[in-house]
Amino acid sequence: MFESSNPYQRYNKAFERDLFDNKEAFEEMGVDIYELGRHSVRKGSASRCAAGCTVSPPMASICLRAGWSMGPVKERYIHYEKAGDQFLGRVVTGLDISSDEFSVSPCYFDFSEIKDEEERKRLSDDIEFTIRNYLSNGNVLEPYVYLICKYMYASLCFHFEFLQNNLHATDRLRQSPIFQQVTDEHTKRAKISYAWDKTEYTPPLTGLPPHVVLVAKMKNVTDMVAGLKADLTVVFQDELNKRDVGGGMYHASQILDEIQAKHKEVIEMMKGMGGDKDGNNNIQTSEIFGEDSEKNKSKVGTMLHCYNSSLQLLPKGYKIPDMTLSQLITMWLCGDQASGVPPYRLLKTVHLKDIVPRAKLVLYNMRYLMSAAESAAVEVGAWENDPRSWTKPKAMAMYNKIQHRFKFRYKNKTRFHELSWRTIKNQLYKNKGKLVEDDNSILTTLV
Repeated sequence: MFESSNPYQRYNKAFERDLFDNKEAFEEMGVDIYELGRHSVRKGSASRCAAGCTVSPPMASICLRAGWSMGPVKERYIHYEKAGDQFLGRVVTGLDISSDEFSVSPCYFDFSEIKDEEERKRLSDDIEFTIRNYLSNGNVLEPYVYLICKYMYASLCFHFEFLQNNLHATDRLRQSPIFQQVTDEHTKRAKISYAWDKTEYTPPLTGLPPHVVLVAKMKNVTDMVAGLKADLTVVFQDELNKRDVGGGMYHASQILDEIQAKHKEVIEMMKGMGGDKDGNNNIQTSEIFGEDSEKNKSKVGTMLHCYNSSLQLLPKGYKIPDMTLSQLITMWLCGDQASGVPPYRLLKTVHLKDIVPRAKLVLYNMRYLMSAAESAAVEVGAWENDPRSWTKPKAMAMYNKIQHRFKFRYKNKTRFHELSWRTIKNQLYKNKGKLVEDDNSILTTLV
């Protein structure tokens, strides 16, 4: 997924690290980790697909996917077909062929629970707006690329809670505008389905062998029987309560009604605690996060943080992440409203002295690079003079217009969008503060 100067060595180190981290588990299975050798991902996955189960994908699909020759006769008469390749794709991902969950769908947005057609359209348009405005060059995506990005964004929303809890504090994904813009509405609609509970919004389930389809139908029947049992229990309970079977003043239905009433009472009390007279707890954030901050559907974090016997702008334990140029621009201009991180342009050395070594130099380098970005944006009319008018879509649109001015000549082949902002700053410094034009000619000099 990510380029490396020596991917084989990187893979070997990761393999050895996993072996030693799980040495006790291997010993319990009677396996000596020193007898295990490294296998390429292609060979290992092909071996698992071909012999990992008694029901395996066609060998022709495995050879075609791996790029292996089958011989002149087979290659002439056995050609690529989607069914075998789709089946193989599911097996390669590690899904259990013997399980009913093998029929799982990809992550997608499901609106079947929304009855109002206008609300469905509003939410669908909101998701499209997020993808096209919070991804680099999202507004010029081809239809098929947009569809792939939509599935990827659905996967991001579906696993959002897991990512929030497990991603490192300085991970680049946390600083990406689209990650910071994930809303509760989007995560609620991001789902996966199976063959027995699919809806009209579920993508077509492809690559399913016949036995999995039969298992899915059996699962459907099992769920129907379990549901029937629950329904009958409720019916019998109601009938017994009506006839006062067993006597007493409190019947099952009455107890449930009283519990629900108390639950509502407690919820109302909690809503009334704090906030204004209307029960709201609105915080004016426009002075820090811009004029559109009140329209942001993301959860609003605390703007001031109290620790170390003083009020701080940054949350406790915050770390300056490793960011790309686009992420630096959005964090510099907009910050992360959901986490309570203000725009970096408001930070001073005193705010970073306990967070990052050589804080003064870090802020200087950020300002140096952002000064170049501002100069390029002014030339194309993409710069907003009022800091409060910046939003993340505006920042991404500005980045899309000026990114080519920072594409210096690199010795390695790393993708430009994966480069750290520090790398680009160093290249800019080597060019004596000069940006590049479309034809790689030097034009603009920073003062």
